[in-house]
Amino acid sequence: MNDSNRQAAHQALRLKRLRLAMLSWTIAIFMAACAWSLGLLHMNALEFASAVVVISIVMLFSDHAVRRGWNLRFKDPSLTLPLILFSIAIALWVVSRTTDARGIMLMIFIMSMMFGMFHLDRRQYIMVALVAVGGYLLIFLTEWWTGACERCIDLGLLELAVFGIVMFWMAYIGSYVSQLRRKLNERNADLLALNERLTFLAGHDHLTGLPNRRRILDSVEQAGRRARDSKQAFCLAMLDLDRFKQVNDTLGHAAGDEVLVEFARRTNRVLRGEDTVSRVDPTMDDMGRFGGEEFLAILQDTDLDGAYQAAERLREAIRSQPFETHAGPVSCTVSIGLARYRPPEPLRNTLARADQALYRAKKAGRDRVVAESVEP
Repeated sequence: MNDSNRQAAHQALRLKRLRLAMLSWTIAIFMAACAWSLGLLHMNALEFASAVVVISIVMLFSDHAVRRGWNLRFKDPSLTLPLILFSIAIALWVVSRTTDARGIMLMIFIMSMMFGMFHLDRRQYIMVALVAVGGYLLIFLTEWWTGACERCIDLGLLELAVFGIVMFWMAYIGSYVSQLRRKLNERNADLLALNERLTFLAGHDHLTGLPNRRRILDSVEQAGRRARDSKQAFCLAMLDLDRFKQVNDTLGHAAGDEVLVEFARRTNRVLRGEDTVSRVDPTMDDMGRFGGEEFLAILQDTDLDGAYQAAERLREAIRSQPFETHAGPVSCTVSIGLARYRPPEPLRNTLARADQALYRAKKAGRDRVVAESVEP
């Protein structure tokens, strides 16, 4: 999964959480409406309707922000902390307007704290708990100071103590669950990265990072299908580093590996952007036997003349500058055989002609490009 797809998946998950939050707000508004209809919530209809409108605006704006991607500008794209603080503020306002139903209305705080499990860390959870308990303490002290408290002081103190204990216990449990989720996400990310690495290694040569035999043959098949559909030509090039065995025998396999890596880098730099280079294994039945220094290139949308020019640029780039290795500079040359795909022939015929051209290049003295013999 690439970054854009991963980001889209995260945004979809945030939208689902927002819908859960909207459902929770619906339940909370229903609870408040019941209390208001029973005369337990001391506010007029305009105040109650205004609160519902404010809540609806905030939730709809949050939903729109996620859909538009505006939330990605913030450190917390899920907007968890600001939305929870908003719900705490509304809950404190509702609690301040209740007396006998205050214990029931305190359930709104628990619903708000539960959403912190999706994202809040321990510090943020404690901050939310402090805001809730501090706000409730302020309400209690204000009522006590102004003499507006119609209930027993002992009952109010008990509610405050229980509320504080419950909120901080929720903060502890919520932060613990959030930490477990974070660790699980990290492990999932590690597994995803490992899976992507294994997928890459399954289709690429571990030394050079280029596509391996299976992958390049798939690319050849795709190029053949495109050519048959669009009638656009492409060519195959067989490349072989000359006298590479001597490098391994005299300087060691480590130096040989460095030469192969640098050869792949130069090839990618010299050939056109649409050219694909691949190291191939010596097990291709249709092509005979290839060694570890043999490569295959696909040159898209070109004829033999264009492929010959590209191959000559590559040959010159290889012979003009030695390869730097830990054992010192190593001078190498490359032989290249070219063949053009002729639809609708089987692709193995094209590969065979490229291999034959490479053989002729080797037989003619190496360090040269040889194209297939074009029959009239």
